[in-house]
Amino acid sequence: MILHKYISHSSTSYIFLNAHERVLVHPTLYLRHLQKHNRSQQSQKHIANVLNLYCKWIEENDAFVGVDIDSALVSILDGDILDWLGYQRAKGTSEATINNREVLVREFYRWLTSADGGRVCQNIPWGRRTFTRSPHRRLPRFVTAEQVTRLLKGLHNESQRVATHFMYDTGIRVSELVRLSCNALPNESDWPDEVNYYPLLIPGSKPYDGSKFKYRFTIISRPMLARVRRYHSSARYTLVKGWGVFEPEKPMFLTTHGRPLTIDSVQKAIKAAWTRQGGSEREMSPHRLRHGTAFSVLQSEFGKELLDKMLVLKSILGHSNISTTEIYSAIPITALQSLKGKRHVRFEEAQRIYEDTYLPERSHKERRGHTI
Repeated sequence: MILHKYISHSSTSYIFLNAHERVLVHPTLYLRHLQKHNRSQQSQKHIANVLNLYCKWIEENDAFVGVDIDSALVSILDGDILDWLGYQRAKGTSEATINNREVLVREFYRWLTSADGGRVCQNIPWGRRTFTRSPHRRLPRFVTAEQVTRLLKGLHNESQRVATHFMYDTGIRVSELVRLSCNALPNESDWPDEVNYYPLLIPGSKPYDGSKFKYRFTIISRPMLARVRRYHSSARYTLVKGWGVFEPEKPMFLTTHGRPLTIDSVQKAIKAAWTRQGGSEREMSPHRLRHGTAFSVLQSEFGKELLDKMLVLKSILGHSNISTTEIYSAIPITALQSLKGKRHVRFEEAQRIYEDTYLPERSHKERRGHTI
């Protein structure tokens, strides 16, 4: 089994090949279907890897000797699925991972029974539910404002620091960060001087209706917006080759080499910065910053009751259903009560982080090979 990846017009496509380098039709067409319906690049990559592992198991299974993989895929029975699950357990794979893989392969089989999939299968090899159980949802792992400050101090340049602080301030995903352009920023002159938060339109990820983006509004604090404006007025940003000084479609954040950010470059820079600060690579990620936003909002001045804060948080994080946001309500109430009496105002928090971590150009530390 070979999973071949190629990049065309800034998007990645996948082709599955068997041992004789012949194309596996069903999984390849399924990935094209996901690409056509704007499934995120990260999601496509994950699904491609899971299907690759599944097809490898079929290829190496004695029960399918002499049968090509495409034919084997459509002849799989529920007993074969159970064997595949048992094979993963024998290799020490966690139950959460096995469940995730089963759900994704089941989604693939549903497509094979659809008109888009050619109805090459009459039924899927499952009943009403998966054979494995969804793991209990764990409490999201948060970061505090102090940890954000510590992280930012481990980044070498203001272009890195402002982008990372922006994710924590607005709660956006890294996939949303890399597609933002300058024209998304609100115009301060449209708002009264005493305003401390501005609406920010985000081309959100995870649309389920086939559209390219799921647009939503989040909020950006006044200090965060000031930090972005200061970054945009720097020589490193304004004079970058290939973009006009005031071009609206110019990416909101660029690497130190003047190129658009990528998901991988942001993730790697954050993990590297955290390890430089003495932390473990597994302790920090862009999504952990998003969870930190949630914790900060729950402590903030946004509403007197927890429900008020949850509704604000639902909008900020772009959840379609409040039930998704409710996982954050599982924070031990004693943890929130311990903050009673302490003044926690988000824009003041943003100002403190800005003042403690701003890095002027003369203080930048260039490192060969860094990409953000």
